[in-house]
Amino acid sequence: MLHCLDEFGNLKLKAIIDWQGVSTLPPGLDLSRLLMGCLSAHERRERGLEMLKLYHETFNQVLGKELFSFQELQDSYNLYYPMMAMALLPLVSSLAENSQVSEVEKAQIRFKTETKLVAMMEDLIEVHEYNLKHFPEILKG
Repeated sequence: MLHCLDEFGNLKLKAIIDWQGVSTLPPGLDLSRLLMGCLSAHERRERGLEMLKLYHETFNQVLGKELFSFQELQDSYNLYYPMMAMALLPLVSSLAENSQVSEVEKAQIRFKTETKLVAMMEDLIEVHEYNLKHFPEILKG
């Protein structure tokens, strides 16, 4: 927690920083989780590349220099996609079942969730095949 003194000399809370997720990891890790978790399959498939480009451009503008190329960002995203898909799959399906909504709403959520899960698995297979072709040395057991 970050504090400062107010005009009366009392401590005032300025910010709470959640450090549990802070790390120096490839950007594809967070982006794969973000795009899979927050976008519909249609949005991710239609606009995912655009979102990666926007992230890359914004990151470079804010930082004032390029730490990684757009291709490196795409590669990072593709390499982490399978791991993030496997981590998110169980979470996505449990959200509807554990929510405090009516059975009608749960049925609607289940339908959307199942659609999202199928798309994630289809994309997982596609990305894994891409990774096997482009990064066979990384994926050797």
